[in-house]
Amino acid sequence: MRTTKTIALVLAAIMLAAALSACSVNNPNYTVLKVGDMNIGVNAYYNNYNYLAQVYSMYGLYNVSTPEAFKRMQDQVFDNLINNALPVVVAKQNGVTLTEEEEAQVQADFKEQIDQMIAQYASQVDESITDEDAKYAEEEKLFKAALKSSGWNYNTYLKMIEDDVRGAAIGNKYMESLYSGVNVTEEEAKAYYDEQLAAKKAEYAETPAQFYTDYSNAISGSDTVGVLTVPEGYRFCKHILIKKAEEGDTTKNVNQIVEEVKAKLADGVDFDKLVEEYGEDPGMKEEPYKTEGYLISENTLDKYYDGFGIAAISLKNIGDVSNPVETEAGYHFIQYTSDAEVKDTPFEDVKQAITDKLTEDEKVAIYNDCLAKWKEEIKIEKYYDRVSGIK
Repeated sequence: MRTTKTIALVLAAIMLAAALSACSVNNPNYTVLKVGDMNIGVNAYYNNYNYLAQVYSMYGLYNVSTPEAFKRMQDQVFDNLINNALPVVVAKQNGVTLTEEEEAQVQADFKEQIDQMIAQYASQVDESITDEDAKYAEEEKLFKAALKSSGWNYNTYLKMIEDDVRGAAIGNKYMESLYSGVNVTEEEAKAYYDEQLAAKKAEYAETPAQFYTDYSNAISGSDTVGVLTVPEGYRFCKHILIKKAEEGDTTKNVNQIVEEVKAKLADGVDFDKLVEEYGEDPGMKEEPYKTEGYLISENTLDKYYDGFGIAAISLKNIGDVSNPVETEAGYHFIQYTSDAEVKDTPFEDVKQAITDKLTEDEKVAIYNDCLAKWKEEIKIEKYYDRVSGIK
């Protein structure tokens, strides 16, 4: 999973690429969208387009092969920019300003963005320069030169970034004022808990494999509340995976490794220790799988390699370990680690998570209602012809 810092660095790289890909040296940030009295330049469009393209490409979903598909992509980019701009436009119409403390945060965020862009040139600095201040000065010099070659005045570019950061802060402040009346009570949270608990029990009775999906969503963080009830029939299993040798690899003796693991298990060596020493499944070395193992049942055999699931649920007693099981990935020694305890999660354990979810849901509803209203009231102009070459 990407960290926030990694994502910030990726966005900084995209923003820099946008600045250096200007199509007109006379005006490197020509207007491509107007929202009320706010002009939005090609730099912001390029940033958003390329971010979406990267995300879609990760999942094999990026497709602009037809005029219709390209138009859909353009519309999504424009919609994102409009949705970001409208709170800023309306906030300024309502005279929203920042406090000294809020402005100080703007300056800190602005400096962080610029420093991340400048850091993109670190690899181009002469290695003989070791002083940090001197290295930064060289990186900044390269950054300025690159902007200049793309038609940018350095101070103009900095002002654009600073204005964007400040505008976002003003828009967020205004939206927070609209959210001030949101107050989810404990009674509302409890009603949601009772409703969802009953619904999940009924769903798992009808579709047992759904629990695996809900558990996975909770582990990944996409479901912030987590599982509310655990049905019968699930267990946790760990495994030691010895991958098959890559084609042409004559150095890895897989059979010998399998026999070594088998012998150590017979001698009573701790399973977790052998996972660390021999296991080639990265997931088994990350929490919660490192501690709990993988969730499996008769209803989720298709989630794993053919042969793995059957072997895992065939183990009779907690602590039992299978003989090596061959799958397309390699050879697995599978341990029946524990049973998933059949229980309901107490309301108190998820009260805050439910309150946060319902609060966020109400904020999203307010935001969407505002966007719909503002789009009817505020003039919006999209210039498709000015972004036709960005894809």
